[in-house]
Amino acid sequence: MMLKYQYLPADKSKTIVFLHGFCENSSLFTHQVEYLKQSFNLLCIDLPGFGQSNTIKDVTISQMADEVKIVIDYLKIENCYLFGHSMGGYVSLAFAKKYANVLKGIGLIHSTAAKDSFERLAKRKQLIGFIQKNSPSLFYKTFFPDLFFEKENNKTVIKELIANAEKSNPNGVIEAIKAMMMREENFALLQNLNIPVFFGIGKHDTIITDKDMFEQAALCKTAEICYLQNSNHMGMLEETEKLNKAIENFVNRF
Repeated sequence: MMLKYQYLPADKSKTIVFLHGFCENSSLFTHQVEYLKQSFNLLCIDLPGFGQSNTIKDVTISQMADEVKIVIDYLKIENCYLFGHSMGGYVSLAFAKKYANVLKGIGLIHSTAAKDSFERLAKRKQLIGFIQKNSPSLFYKTFFPDLFFEKENNKTVIKELIANAEKSNPNGVIEAIKAMMMREENFALLQNLNIPVFFGIGKHDTIITDKDMFEQAALCKTAEICYLQNSNHMGMLEETEKLNKAIENFVNRF
């Protein structure tokens, strides 16, 4: 069954595709859609196991990219700019590895071309065990607040993210964790890509450091950086206006 999606065709020449991160869904980009919908065709996709999309057993990040390609082909989108947040960025890189001819540009928003460190792998294994033994909502209540730089100012948004996550199938969450654990390193891909790469980097990101992201941007033939100085891992929500304008400028320039 095809992934669920929200498509807003505006009869424009350029199409932007957004892929959400772990335990999120396509509604994550509501503010980006609202700002960009007059200028571009927009497609937001629920990745496997999240939002309204079905769980795929033993799914890989590469398979997620294949599923995204099915949606793009179904909608007869010949080329696009693909932006992914966190896990969605991993899928975007896997997509670029297979289907670069479809892409005019790629965006990594709080995401990385690195594979999991040993420490990160150990934490993910612990998380699988925790979710299997407990209600996933216990995890969401600690997970989402820690993604924000200013937790107090984002209490309402955090509640909404938790409520959305609680609609997800726990099995889908576990399959996504396993997929992230198995993903490949993509530094060579960044070096070899002939399309521009956008980096949305949070100064206070506790998951992917700004230093690591600046180093990865330096690998690219053409890179553009939006440095979000008041963001942790959720720049789409923490510095919405700055990120929106940066995405708009990137797509218009290239």
